[in-house]
This record gives sequence, structure tokens and C-alpha cells, in this order.
Amino acid sequence: MMYPKVRIRAALVGAVGIIMGAAAAGESLGQAAPTNAEAASLTIPCALPQDAVKAVPAPLDHYVTLVCTRGGQALKPVDGSNWVFDTGATWLSASNPKGPAQTDHYTELANKPLSQPELAALRSALSTLKPAPEVLTRNILRFAVTTSWGAHKEIYLLPPPDGAGADARTLGMECIHGCRPIDKDPWFFTIAPNK
Repeated sequence: MMYPKVRIRAALVGAVGIIMGAAAAGESLGQAAPTNAEAASLTIPCALPQDAVKAVPAPLDHYVTLVCTRGGQALKPVDGSNWVFDTGATWLSASNPKGPAQTDHYTELANKPLSQPELAALRSALSTLKPAPEVLTRNILRFAVTTSWGAHKEIYLLPPPDGAGADARTLGMECIHGCRPIDKDPWFFTIAPNK
């Protein structure tokens, strides 16, 4: 079932190590995604206001599609993949945690490339978490996200380099406070194929 995202702060540094280390090594994280039948039961026909985002921008469209749910608009992983968090496989949602509604939606979902100083600062912050060394050399994609109820977030994706092998996973994080402090703000995940 899909519920509004709940921030998990306890033992986050440990979860970061598990996600970044295991994902970089191509290891299974042992999480299950909703089955196709379960995923189909979560979505409903979209009836969104004019200001709602209607299409996922490139290159994020390589990873997710937009769907509507009883709890509002959501980012569903593309067919054949899951977004696996420390709490299991889930979708990111525009739902208001104070009372989700079908009308909750994204008003902005935009590619927001990092400047060189921003990239250097983020890599430096990530290095304090002691991820696998190759993680710190990955390309980092940033997307600005705004919801109809006023949340401003960022989604970061760290795809594996070309030629990394079939088991290499895209790593990601969703941030509400600019990813700082790095050991508390991001909600880390990995993008893994369905099993």
C-alpha cells in the first residue's frame, strides 16, 4: 500500500551505509515492490487542476512516470523497477502529510543542473558518510519539486557510470532542507529492477 512518505531519522547513517554500499556493490537489498496488481489498484484516473505537472522532464522520465492516486499525484517508478528506501519499496508522492487528498499534486518538477560549486559542496558532504569511493565520482542529477500544498523538495539521482554492469544501481535521495545536514535530511533510496 502507498502511504504519505514518513521521514525515518532513526539510524539514518546506518541506512545510508547499507543503501549506498550495497547498491554500489550491486547487492540485493531484499525489499519487495508492489506487485502489478497492487500497483494498478493504487492508481486512479487523473483529474488535475490546470497548474499540475502533466509530464516528467528529461532525464527524470527515464526513471519515473506521473500517476494519480487517492492520496494525490505520485512519481511511480518506470515499469520494471522499484525505488527502494530503508523502509521498503515505495513511490514519492505530492501528498500532504497533514491530510492527503486526491487533489494534491506537483506544481513544479524541473531539471535543475548543479553548478560546479554546488556539485563540489554536495560531493564533499556525501564524502562524510563514507560511501563506496565510486559513488563520489558519479554524475549527479538534481530535480526541483514543488507541491500544491507548498512543499519545496529536491530529488537527486546518481546513475552508475556507463559500462558499470547490469547489477549497478542508480542511487538517489529526496531532500527537504537542501540535504543539510547530510546525515539527517535526505531520504536515501536505490533504483532496483523488479524481481
